[in-house]
Amino acid sequence: MKRLLDWEPNKDIRDTISKLQLPKTSFHSIDLENGYTAQVMLLLPPDADLSGKTKYPMLVDVYGGPDSYSVVDRWSIDWGSYLASSHSVIYAKIDGRGSGSRRGHHFNTLTTCDIFLLQVIY
Repeated sequence: MKRLLDWEPNKDIRDTISKLQLPKTSFHSIDLENGYTAQVMLLLPPDADLSGKTKYPMLVDVYGGPDSYSVVDRWSIDWGSYLASSHSVIYAKIDGRGSGSRRGHHFNTLTTCDIFLLQVIY
């Protein structure tokens, strides 16, 4: 593909961001006991020891409101990125059942009429 035009290359921003230690991002599909799968995104400290010898605090961000999802593969710097990068916290986002992820109408409507009970449990 031939590049026609750089609308705005954002060189200054790219240079600044390239100097930052950003968190490592990993995506996981976790099978739940009820046959459903939860989508999980982990933001890990840039220098995380993944051998299991080092323990890290973890904050879990769960929001499973109807037709919503937070586990997405896109670039961003947010509160979770800051905590993982600057305070060695593992920041997890979880799309549980009833979230609007890409798992079909049945999955998305599981919390209908029971949102407060089922959203918290799974």
